[in-house]
Amino acid sequence: MYAPYNIVEPTLEQKLVPDEIRGRVLGVLGMIAGVGFPVGTFLGGLLRDWIGASNTVFISGFFTITLGLVVFRNKSLRITPHNLN
Repeated sequence: MYAPYNIVEPTLEQKLVPDEIRGRVLGVLGMIAGVGFPVGTFLGGLLRDWIGASNTVFISGFFTITLGLVVFRNKSLRITPHNLN
């Protein structure tokens, strides 16, 4: 499911963020990702050591699916054609 992320995510950023603030928004997103990825990897490693690799992957998948369902159920969190312009 991750494969299309590198195509979809930048496309949505460019469609949703106005030109005049795009540089600042993408800069902030880059800073968050720059900190978030190593911290998440570190915490995932700790969790793997504590509960095992299979359980860690299961929990990660569970929360990913749960977040998807929350977005699916809450219309205000969805990207719709009327808010892409």
